[in-house]
Amino acid sequence: MKRKIIAVFLLGNIVFSAGVGDIIERNNAAIENERRQQELERRQKELERENFGKEPQIIDGTDEIDTSVRFFIRKIEVQDEYNLLSKVEIKVVTRKYINRKLSSKDINKLMTDLNNKYIEKGYITTRVRLDETQNLSEGTIRLITIPGTVEGASLNENTFSDRMKVFMSVPKNKKRILRLQDTEQATDQFNRVSSNNVEIKIAPGQEAGGSILQIENQQTRTFNANISYNNYGDESTGRDRAKIDITKDNLLGINDSFYASYQRGRNKRPLRNDYTGSSSIPPGTIIKDKDDLLPADTEAEPEKFNEDWSLNYSFPFRYWTFSTGYSHSYYISSSEGYNGLYDTSGRSTQFNLNADKVVYRNKMSKISINGGLKLKTNQNYFEDVQLVDRRLTIGSLGINYSRGFFGGILGFDVSYDRGLPWFRSADDHEKEIYDSKGRFDKYGVNINWYKPMTIGKQRFTYRLVGVGQYTQDVLYGSEKISMGDEYTIRGYKGDSISGDKGYYVKNELSYNLNISKIGSISPYIGYDFGESWNNEVHDVYRYGYMRGFAVGVKYYGEIFNFDIAYTKPDKASGYVSKPEDEVYVTFGIKF
Repeated sequence: MKRKIIAVFLLGNIVFSAGVGDIIERNNAAIENERRQQELERRQKELERENFGKEPQIIDGTDEIDTSVRFFIRKIEVQDEYNLLSKVEIKVVTRKYINRKLSSKDINKLMTDLNNKYIEKGYITTRVRLDETQNLSEGTIRLITIPGTVEGASLNENTFSDRMKVFMSVPKNKKRILRLQDTEQATDQFNRVSSNNVEIKIAPGQEAGGSILQIENQQTRTFNANISYNNYGDESTGRDRAKIDITKDNLLGINDSFYASYQRGRNKRPLRNDYTGSSSIPPGTIIKDKDDLLPADTEAEPEKFNEDWSLNYSFPFRYWTFSTGYSHSYYISSSEGYNGLYDTSGRSTQFNLNADKVVYRNKMSKISINGGLKLKTNQNYFEDVQLVDRRLTIGSLGINYSRGFFGGILGFDVSYDRGLPWFRSADDHEKEIYDSKGRFDKYGVNINWYKPMTIGKQRFTYRLVGVGQYTQDVLYGSEKISMGDEYTIRGYKGDSISGDKGYYVKNELSYNLNISKIGSISPYIGYDFGESWNNEVHDVYRYGYMRGFAVGVKYYGEIFNFDIAYTKPDKASGYVSKPEDEVYVTFGIKF
């Protein structure tokens, strides 16, 4: 009977129902933006750890005066058992020494050039030598490649735990050839754990060309927690939020990382079930005036809070990194209709599995490919009537490219997401062209550029973040690109734009001031902008745009940290309500 009453109410209050839909979509978008922001922050930290541009040590040739006998050389043979250099690469190096008279100095220069070519390709301990049995007067030079090999690797005291870390993080190949790329990858896999600070040294081994990797790790505390406050929440579900973050490194002793967070926000707007006189005022109860509302029930249960929590775990295996995560969000909000106070609520979950593999790296760049699976659920309620009960299964593929770029580090990531018909995901059967689709194709691009700068003795940092997506399908709210908050375009609180396709760009310039025994203070300015488009929409909401400013200061100390920003909207689409200037605040305590 109650459902029928609510149904009649909904039909009689269409305008209000649209408001409910806006609240639901806004909250779903906010949840997705926070998830996306966590991934962007992880990617930014990864980029800032990169150390591109470090040149391997090149061998210098001799400048001594040459008075030795010269031999006319018609042919140069390089015996490279493992084909570390291709025939073309060898030919490029040797061709300038063919069909000419060579002295011992010239031959030494030839070997130096070949050695440097091996070093350039990462074979930093591989060397070439002359075949001592040859007769140069025959016109042929035979060179033998002595491959540099890895005899073993040890970490600190070489305990069982140390050996497990080495096994999981140090790449190996069947030929045991030592490559600089492998040692750099090992360093990355160790240092992806924030408590590690690894340096790898190459020591001479027992065999000719053999080396031992001596890994030294100056490890800090592996458990960290941070309790913080922020006012990033929405008016409808509570602006003020408390949060706790916990990180545990080496949970299983394999350079793995575990992260957990819990966030809760107080809803300052009145909830219908907070009023006394009845544990729940029936929907549609006539309220003549706001002052006629009964006093708040001090024993109201936690429904007046919104909360979300997440768990993430990742571990390395040489050139691979595997990760999994689960997140859960819940909110409840109240809105005043024409003749009553009504509650909307919702919950969403996301489970994901991901695998990433580095497929190429050199001194200036790195390329990795990744694949993953996401399972999403979403339920929304108006009172106790379920409006939405949706499952989505999404498969993803991507390529991540990072390199040194104009004195900074650039990350360029491309992704492809496809809605899959697995695990009871939403069905598109009999849907119209303008209906949201569970079987969709979506393409995404993320750009991150981190550039430190020095002007005189003053240090600055410029950061650019660009996020975009494209699709020809009509997407559910959780899959749209949404903007209008502290994570996307600053200056807009409580209103946003979203679309099936679109982009936003965040620009930030900060001044870096490190004060000994106090910490790091970074004043900053930012300007953000973005646009969105909706498919199969033919009214004013088909297109939207936003621009906003931010001026703030960040402080990072050993125990305390904060970020305070004054934000101001610039320009936006006509249907976006231009809010008052806002101040975003977050501060935390680490222990």
